[in-house]
Amino acid sequence: MKKAEKELKKQLRQDVEIPSVVRKKTDMAFTKIKNEAKQDEAGKTGRVFMPRKRIAIVATVLTLVIGTGTLAGVQYAKWSDGVNISVHGTDKQKEKLDKQGYTSYPNVSVTRNGVTVTVTQCIADSYGAVISLKVEGYQPPKGKAATFGKLRFPDSRDTMSAGGGGFYEVSSNEDGSSNTVKEDGTMEYIIGLSACERGSLLNHKISIELTDIGYDLGKNEMKIEKKGVWNLEWILKGSNECQKFDINKEFGNTGVKLVSAEISALGLELVSDYPKGCKYADMNGEHQPPSFAGVKMKDGKVYTYESVVDGSGEQFETGSSGKLYGKFTETVTTKKILEVKQIKALLFFKKSAGDSETYKAEDYYEIPLEVEK
Repeated sequence: MKKAEKELKKQLRQDVEIPSVVRKKTDMAFTKIKNEAKQDEAGKTGRVFMPRKRIAIVATVLTLVIGTGTLAGVQYAKWSDGVNISVHGTDKQKEKLDKQGYTSYPNVSVTRNGVTVTVTQCIADSYGAVISLKVEGYQPPKGKAATFGKLRFPDSRDTMSAGGGGFYEVSSNEDGSSNTVKEDGTMEYIIGLSACERGSLLNHKISIELTDIGYDLGKNEMKIEKKGVWNLEWILKGSNECQKFDINKEFGNTGVKLVSAEISALGLELVSDYPKGCKYADMNGEHQPPSFAGVKMKDGKVYTYESVVDGSGEQFETGSSGKLYGKFTETVTTKKILEVKQIKALLFFKKSAGDSETYKAEDYYEIPLEVEK
């Protein structure tokens, strides 16, 4: 892992539930999702949501809020520090998102035990959202990183497929510990959400529940300093603007086709067809379409997985025998603002690309995108 990537991975302290049980809870959450979907199926063809193995979207840990890529996101003055880190783009691109209605400023707050939590900013499209919370009235000891005991999303099954959060890291210490308090004495907590299907988050009620606040002790433990439950509710506003492309192109000679793509500034919905009886297996040995890996731009630049993708999940058809075939829908949230008209082609993993920051054409299926000028 490169030094720059290591530094970036410290930008946010991931602390959903207690940071301890991140991977265990992730596996449990997705097992529950798959089991519920199979129960709903009841022996007939149904829809199942599950994560791509290659892509680290999780139901209890933040993926929308960046661990890799560059820190080169411009500090757009109107946005918070954490949101600027979470959404990479130029000042002009960020201003454009504001004008297009992607951003909102709910200013909803709740106070418990002397600690006030306020929803200050949201950026949302049809595929996901980034939410910034201001935390006032509590500061951890110097050199300690703040953490909430739990983060829950009540009544969210019909709107979101995954979500998580973490405190924005203001600076780091030589011993690797983090500082989460800003100069004005406040802290910022960033939440990332992924829609369970296109548009399911927009104009719907978002419910967030945070429990207890304190600081990280390391070794999967925290010190609770203020007990309480902070419940926040509001209607999420954003933009459903996107461009749709009918593609119907095969991934090499696999027999699997990319049928269509919908692309917004902050996400993609990719529909593939995996024929019944198809023998193709992806780079993980799974009998399913190749997963999204990045974009190639008209100016020759290539943005691979590490620099563009925040998280991804898929929905697919399953027969009563449990075999997978038919329509696969992969929904991708991005940390880089996409200029759709400048995209030349979509990239998909052909095989394990190793360090996927380094582009090698032979590692990818390339599907041309015909974009209107």
